[in-house]
Order: sequence, then structure tokens, then C-alpha cells
Amino acid sequence: MNLTIIDEDTLIIYLSTIGLYVMRYVLMIMIVLGLIGNLFNVLVFHQKKLRSNPCSFYLITSAYANIIWIMTSPLPRMLATFQLDLSENITLLCKIRRSLAYTCSSLSMASIAFATVDRYFVSSSQVEYRQLSSLRSAHHLILITALIYCLIFADMFYCLDIVGVPPSIVCTISTTRMCGLYNEIARLVVLVFIPSMLILMFGCGTIGNVKRSRQHSRPQGNGIHHIDRHLIQMVIGQVVLIMVSYIPNTIQRIYLVLTLDLEKTPLRLQTEILTGEVTLLLTTLQSSLSFYIYATTGGTLFRQTLKKIFIGGFSRYCHFVENSHAEENLELRQLKNNIE
Repeated sequence: MNLTIIDEDTLIIYLSTIGLYVMRYVLMIMIVLGLIGNLFNVLVFHQKKLRSNPCSFYLITSAYANIIWIMTSPLPRMLATFQLDLSENITLLCKIRRSLAYTCSSLSMASIAFATVDRYFVSSSQVEYRQLSSLRSAHHLILITALIYCLIFADMFYCLDIVGVPPSIVCTISTTRMCGLYNEIARLVVLVFIPSMLILMFGCGTIGNVKRSRQHSRPQGNGIHHIDRHLIQMVIGQVVLIMVSYIPNTIQRIYLVLTLDLEKTPLRLQTEILTGEVTLLLTTLQSSLSFYIYATTGGTLFRQTLKKIFIGGFSRYCHFVENSHAEENLELRQLKNNIE
């Protein structure tokens, strides 16, 4: 009997160690990739050729939301493995950080869902549907969605609190049963179910529209439809990445809600913690690898735009260096003349 207890305790320690290394080192790599990739996404979609397109606006919004989410969720979790997460010690920071993380992750998913809907409208053969794709409507839709999500997760300022005693302290929602249940269900509905339904329905519709347009070969307007075609490819690539990222986490969240009332052994609890950490890591794929998916699926549009940014940045740097050297030489000549 004692041997069984020792083996279980050893296994718990082993699982805890695995979780620590996953959250410290693997998550660190995903954070770096995500911040760099999303910054490049912002630069690319802000270019004059793309920024007037509603789909580009949705993808820019997703990139900004991803940056904030990375800074408020994966980054603090990684810092917590070094005992450097300030939100575990400051209650107000705990509430702000988690509410921002929930809102921005949901807004990022909604932006991709809206981009899918926009691609469906643009790829439609019916003029009435294509007219529904407009930059003004995109601005209004994102603003309204952001406000709704802020209201949905406003309960964080009541539910969230720091529990435990040092060093085992944590910023958690599970201060009451109602809080834990509400936030799990709200997150599943807002982050997963609603965006997934939109992506599934309009994504399949977009693919059907593209196939029909190729068969009928309707007249195209070169530049505009060239951009739209590449944006459709990028959105489809992002949708596949979202499915890979969020399906395991969704299953794990549903399992937690269904087993909320069950009494669990320490080994089972530690296994659930490790599973949650691994599925959380998978959710970072959507935010961390989007740039690399766009570079792969975006064809020449994305890669040429990115190349122009690099060339333009390098040219400006060279021009700055040349001007600096010219100013230094001028100052040296003036100083020499003054001495003479």
C-alpha cells in the first residue's frame, strides 16, 4: 500500500516538472514567435495596397488582439514559472490582466470569423452580397463586438481574486462555483462555438463560391480580385490553424465543466493541470503562427508586400546612416575651419 502511495506521489512530481518545463521554455518560444509574427502582420496589412480592404482590417484587428493576448496570458504564465508574475500579488492587476486576456482572445477569434464572412460576400456571384463587404461596416462591427465582449467578461472584476498563501498563490476565477461555471460556459460560447459556427458555414460557402467562379469565369477586375483571391487563401489557412489550436482546448474545457462536481484524486488533478497547460500551449499556435501561415498561403501578395517593407526599411536605414556621416563630416570641416 505504501509503495502505491509513493509511486503516485512520484508521478505527481514528474507531471508537475513536465508542466513547468512546457510552460517555461516551449511557451517562451511561442511568445517570441507570436510577438514578432503579429508585428509583421500589422506592418503588412497596414500597407496602402491592403489597408482599404475590409478583410485586411479584420486581420489587423486579430493581430493587435493577439499581441495583447500574448502579453496578458502566455507571457505572465511563463513569468510565473520564475515567480515574476506581478498579477499573482496585486489583485487589481490580476483582474485587469485576465479580463483583457479573455476579451482579446475572443475578439481575435471573432475577427477571423468576420473575415471568413467577408470573404464569402466578396466571392459571391451576387452583386447584393458583394456590396455588403465594406470597410465602414467592418469598423462598426469590430467596435460593437469589442464592447459586447467587455460587458460579457466584466464579471472578472468581481469573480477574480488571488487565493492561497506564498509561494502557492494564484490569480483565479474559481472564487465561487457560480463564477467558475459562468466563465467556463461564456468562454466556450464566445470564444469557440459562435466563431466556429460562422467559420464553418461561411468558410464552406466561400470555397463553394470560389469553385463556381472558376467554372463560370466571370469577368474580373484584375488588381482587386487578385488581392481578394490571396486574402481568401490566407483566411482559409488561418481557419485550419484555429481548428488545430482550439479543438483540444475545447474538449478539455467541456470535460472540466462536466466534472466540476466530482471528487478527484491528487493524481487526477495534476493530470488535468498538465492537460490544461498543454492545450493552452496549443491555443498559442493560432496567435503565434498566423504570420507564418499567411506567408505560406498568401502567395505573392503577402510575400511581395513583406519584401517591400524590408527593402524600404533597409533603404531608410542606409539613407539615415549616409545623412549622419554627411553631418559628421560637415561638422568636422567647420571645426577645422574654425581652428585654422
